[in-house]
Amino acid sequence: METDLTKKVDTLKGIGPKRADALKKLGIETLRDLLFYFPRTYTDLSDVKTLEETFDGETAAVRGRIISEVKTKRAGAGGRLTITKFVVASGSVEMSVTLFNQKFLAERLEKEGEYLFYGKIIKTGIFYEMKSPRIEPVEEGVIQPVYGLSEGIPQKMIRNSVRTVLESYLSSVEDTLPKILREKFGLLSLQDALKKIHLPENQSDIENSRRRFIYEELFLFRLGLSRSKTQRIKKRSFAINSPKSVIEDFYKLLPYAPTNAQRRVIDDCVRDMSKNFAMARLVQGDVGSGKTTVAAALFCHAAASGFQSCMMAPTEVLAIQHFKSLQPLLEKAGLKTALLTGSTSQSQRKILLAQLKNGEIDLLIGTHAVIQKGVEFAKLGLAVTDEQHRFGVNQREMLSEKGQNPHVLVMSATPIPRSMALIMYGDLDVSVIDELPAGRQKISTFLVGTDYRDRMYNYLRNEVMNGCQAYIVCPLVEDSDGLDDVVSVTSFLEELTSKWLRYLNVAHLHGKMKSAEKEQILKDFSEGKTRVLVSTTVIEVGINVPNSTIMIIENADRFGLSQLHQLRGRVGRGSKKSYCFLVSDSSSAKERLEKFCSTNDGFLISRMDLEQRGPGDFFGSRQHGLPDFAMASLTDMKGLDEAGKMVEFYLAVREAIPEKESFAVDSAVQRLFGTVSMS
Repeated sequence: METDLTKKVDTLKGIGPKRADALKKLGIETLRDLLFYFPRTYTDLSDVKTLEETFDGETAAVRGRIISEVKTKRAGAGGRLTITKFVVASGSVEMSVTLFNQKFLAERLEKEGEYLFYGKIIKTGIFYEMKSPRIEPVEEGVIQPVYGLSEGIPQKMIRNSVRTVLESYLSSVEDTLPKILREKFGLLSLQDALKKIHLPENQSDIENSRRRFIYEELFLFRLGLSRSKTQRIKKRSFAINSPKSVIEDFYKLLPYAPTNAQRRVIDDCVRDMSKNFAMARLVQGDVGSGKTTVAAALFCHAAASGFQSCMMAPTEVLAIQHFKSLQPLLEKAGLKTALLTGSTSQSQRKILLAQLKNGEIDLLIGTHAVIQKGVEFAKLGLAVTDEQHRFGVNQREMLSEKGQNPHVLVMSATPIPRSMALIMYGDLDVSVIDELPAGRQKISTFLVGTDYRDRMYNYLRNEVMNGCQAYIVCPLVEDSDGLDDVVSVTSFLEELTSKWLRYLNVAHLHGKMKSAEKEQILKDFSEGKTRVLVSTTVIEVGINVPNSTIMIIENADRFGLSQLHQLRGRVGRGSKKSYCFLVSDSSSAKERLEKFCSTNDGFLISRMDLEQRGPGDFFGSRQHGLPDFAMASLTDMKGLDEAGKMVEFYLAVREAIPEKESFAVDSAVQRLFGTVSMS
């Protein structure tokens, strides 16, 4: 029975308590964990050569005999670096081998011992050399798996343990995919895939087994999301129908004409809200595309039918900014707006909650404070979350629970391609604001080194003296040990005000400050009293100061591209030409930062960010609720499309699938997502 796979790994020969603890660090506690701990890569030793058969620059597997002593010495500051050197004879030719910080491997190598050396050949005249090759005992004609390791876990031990589990337990492993689905899409059985991924005989085995696991993960992912959407549609809600004139009257209150994209998205939402099941729509748009205006129109639409609305922002700074921009506008439409954050005094909170409960407040704007106990609405009809990816996975649901399944609008200024948005936010319908309001300035962006600082900050000084304002963003609040080259707000402020920005009104801002202090600093900057704001990424979203025309981002290589795009979006909001300077001396980040400078297209930037960092880092898997994949990637659009076809086929034939097989699918979905209702 497969329950045998729940046995602890220390039941295997050669794994004692210490090794079991080391394996636990790799996420391996049971035999099943070991079976599904896939190789990180492979060493192809099936094509073994002699040195004479290789050429300079080739990566090859060479069979050789160690003919010298294996000597290791320490080097570097404090002797932290170990260098091991020895000579290998292969055929009639000799080769020197150098290992760096591989003392454990070096201790296992023996003079006169025969090994396979896999690495890049360096040939200079008649001399051959390899640096840090992969070294294996002689096993010709084998493709060897290479697993991720932790201290105390040698590669050979993992290989032997996996082989033991395969030999003893593979026949008891039950497939997670129905036979009809595997046959339709040409996928290996689970038993075959497990054997071939750990013990491949050729490259085809590796490709076919990987394809099986990638498609399985993406199929289960898309199936789980489709069920979430089905469950949401089943939920009954209030149909909100106000006269068409409400939206037209709202447009007349705006100091500008809404874009066609804004009108289209508002129409999408109004149509959703007229139905008797809850709207769940994602509105995404680039920086400055006018998402807040869309939300404001819907607040008026809900209020005209007697419903309250709520808007939750991830930070107090952003909540306050929303309140200050929306309250004057909505007041003209006859709506009462209130602000609730962690800084709201107990006396203010008591009055506000009473007004909210008796229906006097039409719109409540706040932080996580709005989902705390004691916050009760008279009739909540619309719940809006801003910057959804910054919230914990359950917080959107907690906001919805404040009413009887209200309509839900999710706003995101992190633009991702529409096809991916439909998948990432599988339980939501998606609208894209793909048009910027008239007057938005294109921001010229430049990558500069630290040697450019004098010229750059003198330019900033001149612009500020001529009436403009500027942001300077630093990665750290304070200096940190081991990060000597990383600029911090507190230390850099001293250098700025004593050198380039003397006699200018400069302020600093970071997340460790008290809310009242942060609010006052932002107020002074918004009113022009402060000319230069030195800050951490706390200004990434929600800050709107049209007079700001310069953004300087120090240590730009320490930020993701999408985060840089959000920061850059703080300028270019007025009629004046704006500039963004990325300061970095990092050669490894140069290419991606240059690509960033070449475009202002947030959708293109986010695609580059996704490809470089992966969705887990991009969104934050834990916060976003994304499952952890062993092999699949959410940037694999072809695989995701194929997985969608698999879901369609599975749902169409499910009635004909044996109950045992459909139960296996349900269990696999639950494992992938943690908990997903199957109802």
